[in-house]
Amino acid sequence: MPRKSKAKKEEICEEVCFYCKDGGLLLVCDYKGCLKAYHPECAGKDDSFVETARRWNCKWHSCFMCHKAAKFQCFCCPQAVCGRCLCDSEFAVIKVDKGFCNHCLKLAVLIEENLDADSDGGRVDFKDINTFEYLFKEYWQVMKKKERLSAEHVYSAKKLLKKGKNYVCDFDSSIIYKKEEKFSESDEESDLQVSDYDGVESGEEYMPVAKKKRSKGKQCAVKRKVEAEKREFMGWGSKSLLEFLASMGKDTSKELSQYEVTSVVTDYCKENKLFDPEKKKKVLCDATLQSLLGRKTLNKNSIYNLLTSHFADNLEESTEGDESGSSSEDKDESFMGTCKRQIKLSPKVPDVQKSCFASIVPENIKLVYLKRSLVEELLKQPETFGEKVTGCFVRVKSDPNDYSQKNSHQLLQIKGIKEILRNGREDTEILMQFFSNFKDLPVSKLSDDDFCKEECEDLHQRVKDGLLKKPTIVELEQKARSLHENITKHWLARELTLLQKRIDLANEKGWRREYPSIKLINIATKVEQ
Repeated sequence: MPRKSKAKKEEICEEVCFYCKDGGLLLVCDYKGCLKAYHPECAGKDDSFVETARRWNCKWHSCFMCHKAAKFQCFCCPQAVCGRCLCDSEFAVIKVDKGFCNHCLKLAVLIEENLDADSDGGRVDFKDINTFEYLFKEYWQVMKKKERLSAEHVYSAKKLLKKGKNYVCDFDSSIIYKKEEKFSESDEESDLQVSDYDGVESGEEYMPVAKKKRSKGKQCAVKRKVEAEKREFMGWGSKSLLEFLASMGKDTSKELSQYEVTSVVTDYCKENKLFDPEKKKKVLCDATLQSLLGRKTLNKNSIYNLLTSHFADNLEESTEGDESGSSSEDKDESFMGTCKRQIKLSPKVPDVQKSCFASIVPENIKLVYLKRSLVEELLKQPETFGEKVTGCFVRVKSDPNDYSQKNSHQLLQIKGIKEILRNGREDTEILMQFFSNFKDLPVSKLSDDDFCKEECEDLHQRVKDGLLKKPTIVELEQKARSLHENITKHWLARELTLLQKRIDLANEKGWRREYPSIKLINIATKVEQ
């Protein structure tokens, strides 16, 4: 039976956030059979994470105490616990693998008893639509029908916790531990394994990969690493990678980022129709891709990781980690043990993060934001002006005929510059070209003030709608580094000028206080007039 697509899962997932019980932009958990959805901020992610194709598992599948695979889950919140930590937690198991945490149980008891104050005397208002308790009550009514719960289940859970128990004693606690051993993860890995979605209607439990299979995967990773060290490198990349890019018409003399190469490989797969017709993310490699990546079939999301060993910078980082890792161990240890230490000491997480999209927030935009006065200063160096301003953000007046714009000004990203001859003059004028098909403007039309939060939110919405290019962390960092000195000097000059004005104003006020007779003379003059 073919696997259902993720789009189908998003259509039938829960419509409110499992954490705060409110609606809005939601992110669906990728765990097999999980229909829980979350706000990005409630899941500890940025809004830009929703636009990426990265997979993640919610906290409902990991123990909140030891962070291993969870066995028992709360009906109403992401809190979950494993069998080993069950007796140490305030959690009551009601139905096989589900139950209530202490917090949700208190609220459920108040709802069933129709009370507005808990046992501690705190007031709880279930009628105010602006409170979490109101949203929880609505969610509880839905869960009662879905899980076939009743007030008896709630009271039973309350009695269990009151007696200091976690479950009804119709089975031995040793059974929990035996079952839990199947789900145990290694102590070195706290994150759950990401799995493909096999359809939400199946009630089959998800079984994480066993230790034996994981160790086999590590051996494969070590094997690929040894093959990477044997590759022939020509400058910044491997010979096979540069030959592939050259065949695609790319300029290999200029270094490309790992993210850009990933995009080239993805476009190659689309052009040659290498995607599986049934499993959209599965790539059936041809001879060219097989010689580059060493795989007959692969997942679209794994292309980035497979390209890691083709970059000379990544190989150097891995070699440095090898030297530092092997210095503290005996020389007679096995090769496998040494490779395991190397993998731990040279993670590739920073590379992955740098290739992700940057968040469109005021703190990031300020790093590459140019005021009119700063652009005029940069214009004094025409040989580097175009390179400096391209990719930066400026503030301009909104088009009065654009009724979709709610703000008087908007932020635009500079696409490039062009020179035109002025009417009746021999000199030229510089015009700014922008993304999103905005008309070209001279430097004098740019704003010399700071942008506001609403204008940044409008920019984020346009990027989200695909009207502007999404800046990556690498692009933003490189542009910020090139402009840091100019922006800092410009800011210092403005601050010194403002400080001098305030000093002059203070001196003037002090001078007036010292000679009050001048004020009397001015009053007398006005009276005479």
